Amino acid sequence: MSDVAAAHRGCLPAAVPDPEPAPASLEELPEPTDTPARRHAKQLFEAVHAITGTGRSLSATARELGLNRRTVAKYARATSWQERVRRTPPRRTTSLDPYLEYLQQRWDEGEHTATVLHQEITARGYQGHYQRVKMAIAPLRRGLPVDTPRERPPSPRQVTRWITTTPSRRGLHGAEALARLLTHCPELERTHDLVRQFAAMLDARDAAALPNWLE
Repeated sequence: MSDVAAAHRGCLPAAVPDPEPAPASLEELPEPTDTPARRHAKQLFEAVHAITGTGRSLSATARELGLNRRTVAKYARATSWQERVRRTPPRRTTSLDPYLEYLQQRWDEGEHTATVLHQEITARGYQGHYQRVKMAIAPLRRGLPVDTPRERPPSPRQVTRWITTTPSRRGLHGAEALARLLTHCPELERTHDLVRQFAAMLDARDAAALPNWLE
């Protein structure tokens, strides 16, 4: 099963949702000079150079900061953090942007539970998913600034787990991601159907449909 998911690795990014569009009024505002992306670049530049300046290798720096070695190499080569900002394409604003400052404030006050933070900003008008808040505060655990989450595609193993798990036990995030993926990839959709059909035969203890299933 995992081999099938791995064979269609190119489809897996389809499981990641598109960025949530920000309200039109927010998109019309001019881009602020001090953005989360700029703060992130500055802090990351300083963190990388603080470690590499002591003679540590790029690999050691990447391990200490919990970053990809390629990312560390780019910041280590830069002579200023502004270089990294200029090379970074502008990201789309999202519906989480108005709440990033609040999330940073609450984190500094000692609230580090994603569920609680999601509930708090939901009460303030946020309509997005809990998972996005969880990813947004993940950098804070490494001493980096809060930022709009950029969800990674699932691994073949994760997709396998989604497909083989009873639908009622997948959880909302997994169910939504799998639905997006199956819509994009007919081969994995067929695989999912076959797995569910076999599971139904086991649940019913009825092998009458097995010959057709094997074909």
